[in-house]
Amino acid sequence: MRIASRNASPKSAAFRLRFQDGAELVLTEAGSKKRAGVWLLTPEQADAELAHLGPEALGLGAGRLAEILQADSRRLHSLLRDQRAIAGIGRAWANEILHHAKLSPYALSGDLDPGQVRRLAEAIDAELSRGLELRERGAADNRVYRVHKKLAEPCYVCGTPIARVDYEEHTVYYCPDCREACDVSLANTSVD
Repeated sequence: MRIASRNASPKSAAFRLRFQDGAELVLTEAGSKKRAGVWLLTPEQADAELAHLGPEALGLGAGRLAEILQADSRRLHSLLRDQRAIAGIGRAWANEILHHAKLSPYALSGDLDPGQVRRLAEAIDAELSRGLELRERGAADNRVYRVHKKLAEPCYVCGTPIARVDYEEHTVYYCPDCREACDVSLANTSVD
């Protein structure tokens, strides 16, 4: 969802709420699966619907993040996207956050040392705050994302071409040189 100015409204909105002053709250969906929806709920219904979500990502902090990472040891990219573990991070932001933290998307969450956990917590806050600020100013994806969907473009930190690994449901984008070394083979990586 985003708030659209009177002059910059998307053409194919899934949902549009127009306010008396002319501003709009608009839901668009870029993916082909069309999973988004809008519901009108009472506060009690909303609480029940959201009860399965993990804590909000922004402002999570290193201490709480460490607890989550230790409780569910799996690949970082997967864990960050799991809304039951941490709410508010999707595929694109997982790519951006892990790049900022200089962590491999394939590192196991339970293997991170305290310094890496602190870097990851700082990266979550920094990237989500940066993204919110840019989105509030109306920035499009190509200005907001610096790693996500930037295949073969130079990394904004080191200049190495951004690589990707494709899965059935998602794609991981990362800089091979900026991430910390990881034991996981990236044989299915492509840069073209």
